[in-house]
This record gives sequence, structure tokens and C-alpha cells, in this order.
Amino acid sequence: MPDAPSNQDPRCFAAAPLDEAVSAAGRDHPADQAPGDSHLSKDQSGYPHPDHLRVNEISEIAFDAAGDPVRFPGAGPAWQPLRWSM
Repeated sequence: MPDAPSNQDPRCFAAAPLDEAVSAAGRDHPADQAPGDSHLSKDQSGYPHPDHLRVNEISEIAFDAAGDPVRFPGAGPAWQPLRWSM
């Protein structure tokens, strides 16, 4: 939660620079996981966990970045997510 010591760690997802977080969410996935199996959610319904709020912040950006082969060339092959719903 917001006051947890782990959230003060600069390596936590919530503290990651925007492009790093977008790359991790939109393009990085395990080699044995099909890109279409990845999913993000924007609906946080008031849940204040910092990592979840970060996903809320970057979801739409990551969706678009996943299909852009130029945005993060070192993050693996570009792929287009199958759908976006909010």
C-alpha cells in the first residue's frame, strides 16, 4: 500500500520512469507467453496500491506502444493487442 517501505524502493514498478514502465507492460512478456495473452487493466476502483495505480497510468500508452516497432526497438518484436476496453 502507499505507505509500505517497499514502495519507497526506487526499483519498484511504481517508481519506474514512464518509458521504462510502458516498455515493461506493453512489450516485455515471457518467451513462452503469446503476446495476446498479456493484459492490462485501467479500472482501479479506488484501490490505492502504487503499482496498480502505475498500471492505470500507463495502460493506454502501453497498448499503443506494443504495436509500434520504433518506440522500444530493444524490447522485443512489436505486436498488436487484440482489443482495448475500458
